[in-house]
Amino acid sequence: MSDENTSKSPTTTVTSDMQQNALFSRGDHFYWKCEYEKAKTHFQTILLQPSISLLDSARCYSSLGAANTKLQKYEEALDNYHKQLDILKQLKVPNKGEGDIAKCFMSIGMIYWLQRNYAQALEYQEKALKILSTITPIHDLTSKVYKNIANSYVKTKEFNSAFMYFEKALEIDHQNPK
Repeated sequence: MSDENTSKSPTTTVTSDMQQNALFSRGDHFYWKCEYEKAKTHFQTILLQPSISLLDSARCYSSLGAANTKLQKYEEALDNYHKQLDILKQLKVPNKGEGDIAKCFMSIGMIYWLQRNYAQALEYQEKALKILSTITPIHDLTSKVYKNIANSYVKTKEFNSAFMYFEKALEIDHQNPK
């Protein structure tokens, strides 16, 4: 632990965390109100702050990717998600990092699916699946990845493969009711 971190009081850290959460909440609020341009501007502003952590930067890029997806700015969304992915790979956050990387791969795969680039969509969904297979017990995102893969196979008219992945998703959903 560095000297600068040991000198911070717990109150300062909690206040700082609360301020960061409030900062993100405003952008999230814009997003959920379907005000994607405002959300995008808000998250871009956060990225300009000199004190932003890598983890918060990754969070901003994820939110920017989501906003750009809703705005159908798919190339920008891909750029945002790839920046998020680069940061997540640097961070190596224990017990969380793998799931976040898998989610990022899923998001990239969905952008490719929206662009009708089903081969790339499959590639990224399979990358997500590979990571999720190392997380035990079966991660709740695994069913979603199977469905995404199945939908890509439907679009490429590979119905037997699609059926197989839909069955896998259904099996997980039955084993893990919400």
